[in-house]
Amino acid sequence: MSGMGITMPTADLEKAVIANISIDEIIDFTRRLVAFKTENPPCDYTAISQFIAKEFEAAGLEVKKLEGQQGKPNIVGRWKGEGGSNEILLLSGHMDVVPGGEGWSIPNPFDAVVRDGALHGRGTADMKGALAAQLFAYKALRKAGVRLKGDLYLFTTVDDEIAGQFGLKYVIQEGLKSIGWAKPTFHILGESSKLDLYIAFKGRMWLRIAFKGRPAHGGNPQAGINAILKAMAVIPEIVKLDRLSHPLMGTDTINIGTMQGGTQTNVVPDHCVFTVDYRYVAPQTSAQIEARVKEAIARVAMSDPQVVMAEFTVFERREPVEVTPDNRYLQALKALTEQVIGRQVGFSGVLSAGDAYWTISDGIPAVFYGPGDLAVAHTNKEHVPLDMLEDVAKIFALYAVRMLT
Repeated sequence: MSGMGITMPTADLEKAVIANISIDEIIDFTRRLVAFKTENPPCDYTAISQFIAKEFEAAGLEVKKLEGQQGKPNIVGRWKGEGGSNEILLLSGHMDVVPGGEGWSIPNPFDAVVRDGALHGRGTADMKGALAAQLFAYKALRKAGVRLKGDLYLFTTVDDEIAGQFGLKYVIQEGLKSIGWAKPTFHILGESSKLDLYIAFKGRMWLRIAFKGRPAHGGNPQAGINAILKAMAVIPEIVKLDRLSHPLMGTDTINIGTMQGGTQTNVVPDHCVFTVDYRYVAPQTSAQIEARVKEAIARVAMSDPQVVMAEFTVFERREPVEVTPDNRYLQALKALTEQVIGRQVGFSGVLSAGDAYWTISDGIPAVFYGPGDLAVAHTNKEHVPLDMLEDVAKIFALYAVRMLT
């Protein structure tokens, strides 16, 4: 990171880069991205991926489509540096959004509206605003005549919102090798962080647990075994498990997300299944959490032999991950952010690493960092402040100058 000593705004190169960033262009492009109704599930990526690929190509990027499964096209762009540096900066984000939902104060959540200094609509903060800022940061570098020694990557990926296996996970683990591109040395995931640096992330396990009973007439329940009641006896034992805390990650959380049982009102249910979202902090492991939940179930079964587990499935498993604050890439990003926005920013943690999980767990330092507030993501109040959107485009561009030239 040879250029990290440049001080903004004295460097003429950096002034030229800043001068080529237009918030109006970023707003317009974000609105165009939001108009693609990429609700997930199920999400059809055909139109948005073709649009992004054409925009990347028109901007001068080398563009590839990495598709681990048909219908799941990740669009990856590369600006190949001139050599002299092994640094590779990845700016990335996902194309999918959660369903639009109801109760918005704007007529259509997929027709983003500028109001009160912010752009409102589904995906503005999570995270099409960041995708637009990344592209226009790159364009500003090109317009300013910047010459890179290292490489700059722009990736738009699939299926973040459903924890899919063919998004950035596939790109990092298989896709890059298939096209002969090296892995990045640092990754900025443009998720909403209010420009704080999220560097510590809880692990998560999603569990599906089922119990079996014995059917009987609803008017003669004592003749059967009610699987719903057996599940309800287990759930409190899981929910009251001890919870650990971490200075950045916060405290463990346990949520019973779904529950289904029985066939009709007048039949004693012989089956009940529920799901658990268990978020846990370091240094715990998923194996420890799994054992803890199974022990809780066993305690109930010891006191009631009619508690019979029919299924215990872990259908999502991620370990806690973190990057240390003294990492040179993070320190440089923190310093640059404070220069641009004129206030201090901090290191923090968040409930999920999102796609940063796949880079950090692969040994690549990454940060969850972008415009907007995570608290409004997935709500009918989703928006991204325009000043933050403009600032982050400047920061993305200047960071590339300092890291790659």
